[in-house]
Amino acid sequence: MTPLALPNPWGGSCWFVETAGSTMSLALELEARGEPSGTLVQAGEQTEGMGRHVGRRWESPRGSSLAFTVFWRSEALRPHPLAISLRLGLGVCRWLESLPWAVGPSVSLKWPNDLYLNGRKVGGILVRRRLPFETGSVHAGLGINLGQREFKGDYRHTPTSLAAEGLALESGKALEGLLPLLAQSLEEVQAREACEKRLWKLGDCLEVVAPGGNPVKGQVVGLTQEGKLILETPSGQLELSSGE
Repeated sequence: MTPLALPNPWGGSCWFVETAGSTMSLALELEARGEPSGTLVQAGEQTEGMGRHVGRRWESPRGSSLAFTVFWRSEALRPHPLAISLRLGLGVCRWLESLPWAVGPSVSLKWPNDLYLNGRKVGGILVRRRLPFETGSVHAGLGINLGQREFKGDYRHTPTSLAAEGLALESGKALEGLLPLLAQSLEEVQAREACEKRLWKLGDCLEVVAPGGNPVKGQVVGLTQEGKLILETPSGQLELSSGE
């Protein structure tokens, strides 16, 4: 790992590696060796990026993506009811909206942790807590497609990238522009309302696979203060804390 010359809004150190299995694993190592809260590690290539579910991977071929993890010790984070993944997702949405597109983009948050650009997945967020809650830590891994033109693999829906949507952006510049907006969104009091405005499929009917594998159908009507998805079903409103 080499030091990364980058302004860090959380005051931690910044590191870069050319190739990593997972930046999440590297961040755990950095925390274990005593690096300060807010420390960040970016990889130029990620071969075994962790997904939210066991067996899921987010691969980032060299130079194609922005892939990094940042960790905070729990006492350094301001208490906020809304899920961290949604607040970070809000920051990514704002960053995407701020870029110099030829035509204004459609940017949305796909609950609970994906980022969509013009109707296709462009990135994802994985948040993991280390217990105990009061004295543990929070690790957030972010992956955003920048330069891919083709996507190999078995996808239910073909992803996209900034390049595929007509914008070329180098990962270092992307990270420098993104970090201040992530920090802003983590602190924002009205984050739930801002997330709700960008919620994917808001007002549409959607089928969500709830924990246990049970599919639930309903109209997406919003988010609770904690970030649960609210569906209007034939039997009334349902709040989901996780799902697919």
